[in-house]
Amino acid sequence: MGHGPKPGMLKGALDGGNIWWVAPTYEQVKNSEIWVHLKRACHGAATRISEVDKTIELPGGGKVSIHSADSGSSLRGSGLDGMILDEAAFLKVETWAEQLRPSLADKHGWCMMQTTPNGKNWFYRLYRDAVTRVGWESWQRPSSDNPLMTAEELDEIKRDIGPRRFAQEHMAQFVDIEGAMFPAEYFEDHIYADRWPDRF
Repeated sequence: MGHGPKPGMLKGALDGGNIWWVAPTYEQVKNSEIWVHLKRACHGAATRISEVDKTIELPGGGKVSIHSADSGSSLRGSGLDGMILDEAAFLKVETWAEQLRPSLADKHGWCMMQTTPNGKNWFYRLYRDAVTRVGWESWQRPSSDNPLMTAEELDEIKRDIGPRRFAQEHMAQFVDIEGAMFPAEYFEDHIYADRWPDRF
């Protein structure tokens, strides 16, 4: 899912932009293949690479930094031109709404959210509403679209993890959390009645 200005107006690190890549946990950042790929992509172009800060600076003042959402206070700031949220559905809604989203506001920054669904939580509602919101787009792609995945492998995975988890993990479907006492539709937009009945 993505949010931002019109296509062609998205400022990247090569354009001097300040870009963050945010993962849910520090462990994901520490063991991230993203950091390895970023360093490889910027090899020969970076003016500075910090292993400690997980930051790559580029000519023209642009930079890309990798952050974890473990500590919300470290995500407070302003002046971001763009952001990628990795496994966005596994972040807390407060992390998005109170720390990350505001940091994009003053520069009208863009955000790309990529994730495996995680039940019908805040991300599901944002994904569902994206079609009616100006500047938002959403996409949904199953693992079968990946040319490296074979039908045989997917069948094997489905046998191993079961149809419900397979639907979420590999078909990119928003399903109720397994073992939940009540279905998610009970808790969508109207938990309470709009008005009391005239007679009980």
